[in-house]
Amino acid sequence: MTDRAAPSATAAAARKKPRILPTVLLGLATFGVIFGFLAFQLSNGNDPALGDRVLASANDAKATRADAPVVNRRVIKTRIVHLPPKPTVGSSSLPVTSSAPSPSPVTSAPTTSPAPAPAPAPAPVTSSS
Repeated sequence: MTDRAAPSATAAAARKKPRILPTVLLGLATFGVIFGFLAFQLSNGNDPALGDRVLASANDAKATRADAPVVNRRVIKTRIVHLPPKPTVGSSSLPVTSSAPSPSPVTSAPTTSPAPAPAPAPAPVTSSS
């Protein structure tokens, strides 16, 4: 039994762990090759995320834009302008007389100023403990 144990002990000693540098370089090289391949596929229009849809080329972009709905947003401002009444100038030289009594002079209502604005809320009180 001791004869059989000795060859396995020497085989385990002869076996070494792989070094870190070749492992990292091999991983980076694999990543670079796969990344380059996928970038080549995307540049040729074979996008796996789009599935069976065909990408429009630069010439077809104008045609697809014509089919898209167009939304025009406008801001409409409504303004009401009150013009003062035009003074009427009598075209006839004859004075107009009316048999109705003249109205009493109109007194305007006393003008009042608008109510003052409410006072702002007081600042919150904070205390540090």
